[in-house]
Parts: sequence; C-alpha cells; structure tokens
Amino acid sequence: MATSGDLQAPTYVELYKTVAELQKKIKQLESEVVSGRDGSQGPPTTAVVNTPRSDVSEYRVLPDLNKSIKVFDGCEPVHEADDWIQTVEGMANLNCWPLAFRMQFVRSYITEAARSWFIGRDFKDWDDFVQKFRIVFFRQLRTADKWEAMQKRRQISDEHIMVYFQEKARLCRGL
Repeated sequence: MATSGDLQAPTYVELYKTVAELQKKIKQLESEVVSGRDGSQGPPTTAVVNTPRSDVSEYRVLPDLNKSIKVFDGCEPVHEADDWIQTVEGMANLNCWPLAFRMQFVRSYITEAARSWFIGRDFKDWDDFVQKFRIVFFRQLRTADKWEAMQKRRQISDEHIMVYFQEKARLCRGL
C-alpha cells in the first residue's frame, strides 16, 4: 500500500525504543555533568553552553494530553473540527514534535469516520495532512445556514447563562 516516499506514524514499539534511548542519553549526560563538577576528573576545561546540537532532535512528550485534546470522530460541527486541528497543531508546535509524533498523536486521538479517513490516506508532510483534513471536515455552510443555526439556538433550562451566551456569540461571529 504505502510507497517508500510516504510517511507513516511510528508504532508504539518504535516510540518506546526512542524514549528508552533518550532516557539513556539523559543519564549519560547527567553523569558527565556530575563527574565534571565533583572534581574527580579535574576542573572542567570548558564552560557549559546551552547551544543546540544538530545531531539531536529536540522534542518534548507531555505525560497526559487527555485533559487538553478530545477525541475527534469526524462528525463534529465545523467550528469543533477547526478547534481540534488548531489545538493539535498548537500542542505539536509548542512541544517541537517531529512529523512522526504528530501523525501518531493524530492516529491516537481520532475514531470512527475520521479514523477510517486517516487510515485510507497517505500524507507527504504535516501541511498536506492539515490541507486534506480541512477539505474533508470543514464543510462550508452558507450564510443562510449560519443565520438559521444562530436563530435556532435557545437557552436550555438549567443551562448557565455564560455557556449560552458564549455559544450564541460564537454563532454570531460566524456570520
């Protein structure tokens, strides 16, 4: 199915091995710093400079993302699909995730129609994924449809006024 030029998300085992390698490198670097400071190898000859190394990819993995990003099933309204992809992009950019991490994260946080769509496609890069995602899940609504949705939105009994107001304001902004 996939050609040699297509990108695929890493498997769980590959991610686990990568994390184990990173932990090993961290321990090695920590031991080098400690041994350089305790004087056992003499005084350090160079100052520690915080410059990025070109041979090491920098990225961060957050321990629990369940609180910040919900699972996307592909049936959400346009504004929720937009919010979801922006949240994923923001999280990935903030934590400097490489493409493989981004794609694996997306795979982990989609279900149903969105998952079937994702699995059936190949993506050249992150921008290609976002473009195809927007084409499929950002259905264009006519202004008349937006107006009708805004007019139909009524406050539900026991619904907090702030929840109702913010939802109504969002619908108005869409006009």
